[in-house]
Amino acid sequence: MTRRYKELDSLRGIAAIIVLLGHFLALFPILGKKVMYSTFGAYFSILWQGHSAVIIFFVLSGFVLSLPFYKGTKFNYLKYLIKRVCRIYIPYIVILFIAIGIKLGIHSKIGTIPGLVQWGSWNIEVSFDRVMDHILFLREFNSDAFIMVIWSLVHEMRISIVFPLIIFLLLRVNWKVSIGIAMFLSVIGYLLMKNIPSEFNIPVSTNYFITLHYSSMFIIGALLAKNREYLVSKIINLKVKYLLLPLGLLFFSYPRIPFMLLSKLIGEIDYELYLIIIDWYICFGAVLIILSALSSKLFSKLLLIKPVQFIGEISYSLYLVHPIVLLTTVHIFYGKISVPLILLISFIFTMVVSVLCYKFIEIPSIKIGRKLAAENSRGDISLRKKAS
Repeated sequence: MTRRYKELDSLRGIAAIIVLLGHFLALFPILGKKVMYSTFGAYFSILWQGHSAVIIFFVLSGFVLSLPFYKGTKFNYLKYLIKRVCRIYIPYIVILFIAIGIKLGIHSKIGTIPGLVQWGSWNIEVSFDRVMDHILFLREFNSDAFIMVIWSLVHEMRISIVFPLIIFLLLRVNWKVSIGIAMFLSVIGYLLMKNIPSEFNIPVSTNYFITLHYSSMFIIGALLAKNREYLVSKIINLKVKYLLLPLGLLFFSYPRIPFMLLSKLIGEIDYELYLIIIDWYICFGAVLIILSALSSKLFSKLLLIKPVQFIGEISYSLYLVHPIVLLTTVHIFYGKISVPLILLISFIFTMVVSVLCYKFIEIPSIKIGRKLAAENSRGDISLRKKAS
């Protein structure tokens, strides 16, 4: 069996909490800005860097998905796809229809709430075409309609489908070529985004061009997994190994630093290029954080604390359900109780609902995937490691 790195599960859980906190603060921009631009916010911006957290998701996915390929055992694409669909897609579909049902159920309560961020209005019409877009992931669509975080899931599923092909290539080239491929995909994605404008907001677009760019984050994760033992062995003997985590957190927490420096050096930068630059900056931070989790005994112990592990276990459900709980709560209780109390209630209910979804949706879906994969064992192919 492939070793499971529980520390990385915990990192995913922490990232999910950061996404949640970011959305809780962003829901009411006036309130959020008071926190974000306060003295507290200047030092603790890590707590709501949702986009940075999503980049860590992508790097972690590349890392974890690639591990079985490096064992040198035979590979069955159908088994891989079945497990991936059951792990990611089926829980999403179930929760999607729950979200649609809730939205239709409280439709009469969804009105104009003053000072609410655009995605918080939750007033995009439920239509057959829109629902099909959310099921099929085939074309670009407005992902704010039901569960606004699913834009990242669209990219995750698309990249997962072609990921074995990416690994097939990475196994045959060295790390320099691998990084070159990743950068090339980002550049192509940037050029396409720049010259063929998206109908929706970047980076929360479901555009195929940005899928190309985000696939580079998966490649970096896969490359990190490929060289993990070598890198960890080198890091352990370094005197500066204790700087890995602080540096990684710096890149994660303050992603606008390279943008501000480049703006001073070369002037105004277009938004698409800004996106590419900060994503690679965050990606480097994600690599440092992951390496620290694998090489630091102290950091590893902190990540293996049971409550942190628990958050890691329910992280996917937490990621999917928190927008539903938040928007349901705010539209039912706004004007009746204070906003801070609404947010507190939302947080408590999010944790409860996440546990229930994990237990009754995620786990059964994973078991179904394993069973179906076991029944489809024909068609194995061998992937051989050619380069480091």
